[in-house]
Amino acid sequence: MKKSLVFALLAAMTLSVTACGSTSSAENTSRTEKSESTDSKKNNETSTEKTTDKTEDNKATATPEPTKEVEGLNPGSDELIPGSEQPSTSPAPTATPEPTATPVADKKAGYEELSSYEELDARVISIIRNYDSKIEDQQDYLFYVDGAFVTVVPTGRKVAFKDENDKLLSTIDYNTNYYNADRDLGKKVESFEKMGYKYHLYDRIIKDKNGEVVHTDHNASVEVLEKGAEVPETVTRDGVTYNVIQLSHINGEGEFVVPSFIKYLVGTGNMHEVFFESTYSKVVIPDTVEYAELYRMFEMAANLESVEIAESVYKPYILRGERIDRMLMASGIKSYTIPDGIEKAEEMIAMCADLESLTIPDSVTNISVYGCPNLTEINYSDNLDLSCIKGFNRLGISEFKFTSATTAFRFSELVQLPNLKYLVIPDTVKMSTYLDPQPHLDGLKLLKLPNTRIENVSLEEFGYPALEILILPDEVDNIKYLPEHDGLTVYAPADVCSYYASKYPKINFVVKGSEAETEQIVNDYINSLK
Repeated sequence: MKKSLVFALLAAMTLSVTACGSTSSAENTSRTEKSESTDSKKNNETSTEKTTDKTEDNKATATPEPTKEVEGLNPGSDELIPGSEQPSTSPAPTATPEPTATPVADKKAGYEELSSYEELDARVISIIRNYDSKIEDQQDYLFYVDGAFVTVVPTGRKVAFKDENDKLLSTIDYNTNYYNADRDLGKKVESFEKMGYKYHLYDRIIKDKNGEVVHTDHNASVEVLEKGAEVPETVTRDGVTYNVIQLSHINGEGEFVVPSFIKYLVGTGNMHEVFFESTYSKVVIPDTVEYAELYRMFEMAANLESVEIAESVYKPYILRGERIDRMLMASGIKSYTIPDGIEKAEEMIAMCADLESLTIPDSVTNISVYGCPNLTEINYSDNLDLSCIKGFNRLGISEFKFTSATTAFRFSELVQLPNLKYLVIPDTVKMSTYLDPQPHLDGLKLLKLPNTRIENVSLEEFGYPALEILILPDEVDNIKYLPEHDGLTVYAPADVCSYYASKYPKINFVVKGSEAETEQIVNDYINSLK
């Protein structure tokens, strides 16, 4: 369970404000009244002293006044005559009723009660991970922990803390106050290199609501500098033992399984990610790993053939819908299945010369793959919307099948696919009304466009040098370019055939028949290619 010093301090602050708010106010009022009384008394004493001095000076010259008898007093005395006390005419002070305190049980209604600050920390991290800035009116999260009321208001990677009266206590920015909120190692102590390892040490201090230290975690991150060396579980520095819970870099041969004591896989950056340029043939990331930063993780790992990542591993770039560019760039992996849950995988796989098979889950909404000449098999279900493709470039695939979930497609996203022999675009797919791709499909022999209106057709010769059959839709406004070479047959409406036949004498124009006849032509030709 992840922990945080700041959350404990904030909870303590919350308790202080919640439990002591009314008492503090009363004490402040009392102090103020007492102070005012003291000041008044001092002023009166000063005034009395001045008056006394003047009286002493004038005693010699002052004429004594006759003594007046005062009712209720003995003559010549300030003593009251017994039984002569006069009733007071001032109204009796009215007692202020004590405010009725709201029972804690009533206040706790609607709050999620937690047993510790560590549990609060874990809940807040979960809130941050699942925060979606696109959703308006994000709900507040109410917690009650160790006598304190806390309201957590998620705003991206910032968390605001409030008390039960909705008074703002503090705002924490995880990007600046933490090494990383998702892998809270603590406050950095030092970094040092020792016998083939580079360590980064952290102290994570846990305090109670009174600010007393109740526990300290000594954590470490390690870079394994020597090829084939083991990952150390602990390191001792100045008599203090630190637990290694983060792996930042390692290299070796064969298969590598991340040790069970490693919680986080995070590189140090600057082209020094966890498996950057490693020579492992297989990497296994088990469910004991809590956090794995995939960005460029396997870049330049030329011998890599297989990667297994447990589904439970938190992958921030996946859940937040962010890009994970170059995760497998220039790696030697041969087969890869993108984990379910990834949405954006632009350039996730690039320059993988040995990649032969790729599987894309339905969750993907944006993907590009390039520079994989031996990639001959791309698998996906009929539920994948192929409009997610933002570039299939320089791949080895020989066919490209559309799915029923695809309603729109950019033809120009297929570029330099020399082994692609045919492309049949269903009538249910909407394409640009201006067809002007230059995809360099050097091996394409059959192209069937959807039977929807296209304003302009521009298929230049250098882009389709091997094209033998082109089937146009029933409505074509203009043809700007066609690949004019011997052996090309164009199936088109009668008006198109009669108008363009003289302009392209090398092309054989044939009037389109029924849909069934067109389908038969397509199927027969594809079968002849197999």
